[in-house]
Amino acid sequence: MTNRGFFSIRNKKSVALALACIIGLSLCACGAEGFDGGKKDDDTEVTGGSKFDPIPDEAYEFWADEESVSPSYADAKYCAVSKGTPSGHWERTDRSLILSGQSTATKGDVTVTAELSDDQNGFDDGRFIYNGDGGENLIRFSTSFVSESYDPGEACNPSITLKYEEHKKNAPGKIYGAAYFADVSTGDDIFGQSVKVREYLVPERNYGSGYQIMRGFGKNTENRSGGHEEKDGSGETFVDPLGFMPVMVSEGDKVWLVVDMIDGETWQVGIRKLFEFTWVPDSDESAYDAVVEEEEEHDENSPEWIRRDYPGRWDLTDVIYTGSDEGTTEKTGVTATAERFGVDGQNMCFTFNGWEKYYMPTSIFDKSYYAEGYFSEIVKIYPDPVSDNPAGEPRCIFLLADVERDSDGAITTFKPKHYFTQFLSDGPIKAFSPGPKGKEMKWREYEKKSDLNFEGSFPEGKADGEKIYLVYGARDSVTGDCSLYNVYEYTYTMGPITEWTYNPPGY
Repeated sequence: MTNRGFFSIRNKKSVALALACIIGLSLCACGAEGFDGGKKDDDTEVTGGSKFDPIPDEAYEFWADEESVSPSYADAKYCAVSKGTPSGHWERTDRSLILSGQSTATKGDVTVTAELSDDQNGFDDGRFIYNGDGGENLIRFSTSFVSESYDPGEACNPSITLKYEEHKKNAPGKIYGAAYFADVSTGDDIFGQSVKVREYLVPERNYGSGYQIMRGFGKNTENRSGGHEEKDGSGETFVDPLGFMPVMVSEGDKVWLVVDMIDGETWQVGIRKLFEFTWVPDSDESAYDAVVEEEEEHDENSPEWIRRDYPGRWDLTDVIYTGSDEGTTEKTGVTATAERFGVDGQNMCFTFNGWEKYYMPTSIFDKSYYAEGYFSEIVKIYPDPVSDNPAGEPRCIFLLADVERDSDGAITTFKPKHYFTQFLSDGPIKAFSPGPKGKEMKWREYEKKSDLNFEGSFPEGKADGEKIYLVYGARDSVTGDCSLYNVYEYTYTMGPITEWTYNPPGY
């Protein structure tokens, strides 16, 4: 296997000074009124007005941040979505449903009992039974639509349903859940395990505000998808988490999709569902089938097939997560921190003075781009909180560049080669910052996020094997010494290349 498909610790060396020449954006002030709650889904009747219920502090304590693990970067990891690497997939190798060691707990006049379903292969995982002075309540939950296999980087979006049986208005009963990718081993939590969170899934549809994660979702929290409630207290809550399977892999790697449901009265009783996935190489036959599938037959004489000719194609051949050696710096009383998170470490976060955060979620871009073909990508940044006078912000770039490396192979310099433009605009975007008053990014008030839609094309290459690098990242605006960059290496194949696109009648 060639080195081009490998990911290495070497690329964590400093690139901040080399990037100073291409990031010259001044700090822009952010200002917006605080979010006063959510709004009701069209299909949901919510007691107590239109605002979402707050996620209780106990949920954050139960799924504590210190249980998360930093993404690991090892020489043995390679980017499984890039050309020239061994083909493989994530195969589900185990599925289990675990009851907490303490299945019954009492707090005040409320007693709760958790039970596993008798039919664990069906659409009912377990139930929580509540008894108190307000009466009796029964809540069931189920997790479905988890596939038996996934391609690297493929979307994983299970469906979780909380079902409430008929009960009196004052009957006790609250459960809260979390959905995340993790490393799992034997331990001493309430399930007898040690779970290290690699990444929380996010809502498939964002009906609330800011960067939401699937931690502490419940009956009417803003990170759920919807639901309904009847007058007799019965009803359902729908939760649709979304995550992307790892792409940095080695043979035999494992990752677990974990769904926890915890009693919200005592926080001592729960049910955990685990899906174990193992990275396995594809057989030669399956790799051949994939190639044949890509080469779909077409009818050149049919008007339903559209022909497009391109001078060449750029294929993804490596992914490099890099940044400065300095993770934290300080200037004039302001502390800036840059750190990665996510199942691969693909997401970036800049923090100022320990509490102003800017979340920069990202994912693998397309495996191939045609030279001089249309290109469009959207980047999103979530400030938390939205501040009238922020202490700092990330100064960002998104461009095509050439790179220079040192004797160890680490990237030392980016040389801008090609800028993209904003959607429906002609001016090149050389740098940008988030926030309600940002000049380049569009502020989405309800979701409390900034986004920027880039469009353009990859240029025509000059020779087979030529490389170009799609770079997305930022440095802090306080010192410029904290930086994080996702670098996607693309390698050129000379054409001409013809693409046939099927255009069904009526479109």
